[in-house]
Amino acid sequence: MSIKANFFKQFSCPTGMLGHLAGWLMRRRNVSRLRWGAEKLQTDPEHEVLEIGFGPGVFIDILIQEHAHQGKIFGIDLSDVMYRQASRRNRKAIKAGRVVLQQASVEAIPCEGKRFDRVYTSNTSMFWPNPVENMREIARVMKTDGLFCLSLQPHWIRNEAGVREEAEKIRALMQEAGFRNIDMDFRDMKPISCMCLTASL
Repeated sequence: MSIKANFFKQFSCPTGMLGHLAGWLMRRRNVSRLRWGAEKLQTDPEHEVLEIGFGPGVFIDILIQEHAHQGKIFGIDLSDVMYRQASRRNRKAIKAGRVVLQQASVEAIPCEGKRFDRVYTSNTSMFWPNPVENMREIARVMKTDGLFCLSLQPHWIRNEAGVREEAEKIRALMQEAGFRNIDMDFRDMKPISCMCLTASL
């Protein structure tokens, strides 16, 4: 595998030195998308929130610092590099018991059913091994009046029509997994627009 191919693979599950660089890039380049996601998630201060694929922990920090979030935030990510970066970024909240991070997969979320008021993920769904089954696993841990928010900035797509086509594909997967009231929104970002889909059960 070429160095370039290996580097882009790091955004799936960052490891080693290249993984540290991928985490730095995620922190620098993704803040606008994550702030938008935090707005779309519509959290109340006391909500319990799950983030799938927390990366360097920026979204969690945004919820705490910019949305005065007082409820517990639970995060899962496969990468030990991201676990360490996110733990450092959110160490005060972890020490206070407000944030819990674990290395785990969307295939088997280590939580009891019907727990979370809100579930958020950003730029992870393209790596999921079985999107419909993985979304059903998300539905399992969501409260019946909860909200699922999926944001994606598909860097591999080169035109706006393609972004909307991809969003329709994801909406169809959500519907197959049992989600309803699916709303799609788009925001102009470089190098390509970002989509944000919200859905309930």
